[in-house]
Amino acid sequence: MGAGKSVPVANDTRWNSTYIKLESIAALDASLLSSVLQQTHHDNIIMLVKEYDYLKEIIEATDFSQGDKTNNQLSGSNSPITA
Repeated sequence: MGAGKSVPVANDTRWNSTYIKLESIAALDASLLSSVLQQTHHDNIIMLVKEYDYLKEIIEATDFSQGDKTNNQLSGSNSPITA
């Protein structure tokens, strides 16, 4: 899956630890992840392409709603909001 790639452990004290874990999974190569899961007998957690796409959409929506990227996106030239 690439050198230096891993999925961090979520913890109960920070809401974003789960988000970071999901973001890390979404950043992995889906076909390679599926292959590794099959080889290690974890077929029950292999994600469908549709599920992988949903995960990426959730991450994008979370990024947008947290404000870090909201101001940049709304003030950019591709903004759907017109003055």
